Amino acid sequence: MVSVPEKRQDFSPGTVSVLWVALLIAFAAALYCTRLGATPLRVNAEIRTFEITSHMIETGDYIVPVFRGETRFNKPPLYYWTVSVLANLVGSKNLTLTIHRLPSAVTALLVLMLGMYWGRLLRAWQGTLLGLTLLAVSYLYVVQARRGSFEMLLTLMTNLSMLCFYLSTKKRSMGLALLGSLFWGLGFLTKGTPVILYVPLVLFAWFMLQGKLSRLWRKELIGVLVLGGLIAVSWYVYILIFRPDSRSDILGEALLPLGIKATQQTTAEHRGPFYFYALNIWRDAFPLSLFLPLTIWHWIRKRFYEPDSPERLLLLMVVIPFFVFSAIPMKQVHYLLPALLPLAILTGKAIEEVGEMLTGWARLLITVPLLLTGAIAVAGGIVVAVGLHIVNDLSVLITFLIGLAIAACGVLTLWWSYQRHLARAIAGASIGIGILFGCYFTFVRPIEDGFGSGSLLVSPQYNATLWEAKFTRYPLLRKLLDYDRGMRVVEKSKKRAMQQGTNLEDELRKSADGQ
Repeated sequence: MVSVPEKRQDFSPGTVSVLWVALLIAFAAALYCTRLGATPLRVNAEIRTFEITSHMIETGDYIVPVFRGETRFNKPPLYYWTVSVLANLVGSKNLTLTIHRLPSAVTALLVLMLGMYWGRLLRAWQGTLLGLTLLAVSYLYVVQARRGSFEMLLTLMTNLSMLCFYLSTKKRSMGLALLGSLFWGLGFLTKGTPVILYVPLVLFAWFMLQGKLSRLWRKELIGVLVLGGLIAVSWYVYILIFRPDSRSDILGEALLPLGIKATQQTTAEHRGPFYFYALNIWRDAFPLSLFLPLTIWHWIRKRFYEPDSPERLLLLMVVIPFFVFSAIPMKQVHYLLPALLPLAILTGKAIEEVGEMLTGWARLLITVPLLLTGAIAVAGGIVVAVGLHIVNDLSVLITFLIGLAIAACGVLTLWWSYQRHLARAIAGASIGIGILFGCYFTFVRPIEDGFGSGSLLVSPQYNATLWEAKFTRYPLLRKLLDYDRGMRVVEKSKKRAMQQGTNLEDELRKSADGQ
């Protein structure tokens, strides 16, 4: 057995922390915003939000969502309004993909900053930075930060609401309670009923486990909650009164998560088994998910924290939505996005507290995730070097240097893990995975979605001869880039365009949207 020098992890605050925060925000901003508009529309939710918002900007009607000539009341309008305000501020009459997606990217950065404030409250500043560093490069978080949809805005509103409510209970401040209620209402206006799982239900459970439910029934607090409820339902009340045709759609969307399809205009059904999230979280929350065993072990060791502690509140924000969403029939991976921030904070706290032991189970639960991430970064560096050269025709030198940088981060992660420099190992792992994801989303994903949606195949810039030569030489590339599906989409869209006398681009979107 090779002996490893005993070293305590240094978590002392100071200049390193300030530099870490600055580099984390800068790195995340580059990851979320670089070539943000390059990837064509392909995901159903993003297609709908884009076309609904475009219609609002063109017509000036910001109350009634219209999708391809039909009213669509399934989702509340706060994200549409946010994009519309941004488009008007920059003076854009035609909505671009960059403007459409930018609110999600900015919101993702704000969520990270919100997590830093939680770290101060928990007196686990350094550990929280480590958890947020892992969150910033986690796959699902990056996907949603670069997608023009409701999820990241919902994540910000729910977590802001919980922070304000927590502070209001500690400082006995009605002003903070009003702010919490305001953000809860805005969260409801972002996506509707899911926010109930992340705010009211969590608060109810938190107070109940403290034996303080009576505090929820104080007259002043009831008034605050009513105010938030009025904000939440304001748009719905207006629509229900002045647009009676919306009632079945709104009811159908509310019942769909329970497996009840009350109307034909509900969003797509996404049924999944009860273990859906327990299985998929390892992929979608990678690399943060690799530390789940450590985090759960820490929860058990701390007996799930003190009942009135902020850690218990954050724990409930993770556990309650996880089990409720696992129990209901309809499932999608992004349903758990608001829970990733509290999970990252608690993971960072576990790393900080357990990291000083580095013996027995603690050592294993920290070292194994770092070794896995480092190994993946090394392998990913090789894949990126080859992939960018083949797919994007970048020079061998450039792709070699990019791949070398990713692999070097992986090697450093392995070395620092061996040396028990946890902060450095996590930084190295996150930078390597971040560059890896950055290369994928900025260079490869636009081509993959361009083929899959069919938009690249009908583009004047498409070089059929070049790509056929690539597919002949690398047969697996054809499947990885979704070429065959894109060809089917194009053929189907051309037939529909000819039969109905419509625009081919519109038909491509309809085909991508499953219509």
